[in-house]
Amino acid sequence: MSSTLILPNEQQPMNDINEIYEKLKHTVGMIVDGGYCHLEPTTVVDLSDEQNPMIARHGRGVVEFLE
Repeated sequence: MSSTLILPNEQQPMNDINEIYEKLKHTVGMIVDGGYCHLEPTTVVDLSDEQNPMIARHGRGVVEFLE
């Protein structure tokens, strides 16, 4: 798994773990480095409800099986 990060008020996604860490180290409890990712925004799936996964952001990746 890998994911880009688009912060509020930003246009370009971030995909460098060190840059992401520096921006968020005081705001989040953990960052998982999933490896290199393209700059094309990725799809983000909210799995907080085990019964109903929800697509939080459409982007790169196949998710038709969730819809």
